[in-house]
Amino acid sequence: MKRIIGPVVLFLLGTATAVAQTDRWQQHVKYQMDIAMDANSHRLTGKQQLAYTNNSPIPCTAFSITCTGTHSSPAA
Repeated sequence: MKRIIGPVVLFLLGTATAVAQTDRWQQHVKYQMDIAMDANSHRLTGKQQLAYTNNSPIPCTAFSITCTGTHSSPAA
């Protein structure tokens, strides 16, 4: 019985995944980062290049990027 359960579960998961994604388009982002860290001044500097591919039939009219910095301290 255990030999049958594994393939059945995989089949059901594969079917559910295929059905769940029929109305969605997977977007693609390729990025390259060139970053340098200065440990003495605690600074990061660098450049980032993004190449975004819109696979949806709906045109992309806006694109936003959010940069979130984190701060940690040895005393924390």
